[in-house]
Amino acid sequence: MINDLLDLARLEAGQNRQRLEVISPQELIADALPHLQALVEARDVRLATEVAPEIAEVTVDPRQINHVFSNLVSNAAKFSKTGEVVSLSAKAAGDRVRFSVIDHGPGVQPEYQSRIFERFFRIPGAAESYGVGLGLAIAKEIVISHGGSIGLRSTPGVGSEFYFDLPAVKTNGDRVKT
Repeated sequence: MINDLLDLARLEAGQNRQRLEVISPQELIADALPHLQALVEARDVRLATEVAPEIAEVTVDPRQINHVFSNLVSNAAKFSKTGEVVSLSAKAAGDRVRFSVIDHGPGVQPEYQSRIFERFFRIPGAAESYGVGLGLAIAKEIVISHGGSIGLRSTPGVGSEFYFDLPAVKTNGDRVKT
């Protein structure tokens, strides 16, 4: 918890040391996959990945984006039933690349959706208590520090999609202008 608080404080203060590189979404997900597979297998859940063909590259610190994947996939696995599938995907979204994590868990009630990325927020009465409510706040700050945005679509009783969009890279290595 202390490390999470320190990470969050650094991110919020703009003292985030990034080692940026241009990388394809396919490679980014492939590099994260062994760790993500271990997370879902520990919960008896399966992970499916899908990356759209010919998708633009992104300029990111892969270690930090892997931290975002880890937080989102871990949460999805925690709230999924045994044997369920958690999906991680990447696709083009205009001048951005959208990464999505989809689960078929209990979903997030509408009254909590606007607060889900706040530090220390946990859904009251959740079946199990997980963490201290910093994972999604850290994910949000990492995504913002990369020029991106993060969001949630959820239907109670059906599941949730946590997604984040990052600026796509032009073929000459520049970010696509928004």
